[in-house]
Amino acid sequence: MKLLIVLLGSNPLPVFVTIKAIKLEVALGFEKLLFVFSEHTKDYLPYIRNALELTDDNILYCNLETNQRRPEKIR
Repeated sequence: MKLLIVLLGSNPLPVFVTIKAIKLEVALGFEKLLFVFSEHTKDYLPYIRNALELTDDNILYCNLETNQRRPEKIR
């Protein structure tokens, strides 16, 4: 499976541009997107998902909650 891991930060524009470019290159064929986000950035996720017309069929989510600076908590 081809998986694109997307780290969602406080500036969602780079995420939007990256995914938009990849969607134009469908031949690359990413099957799933994994959005990694925290409590501070989770509010951006619906906007990006809707703007890019993504469905939950090909999206996975990883909410780090408040552990984004604690690598031992990230699995």
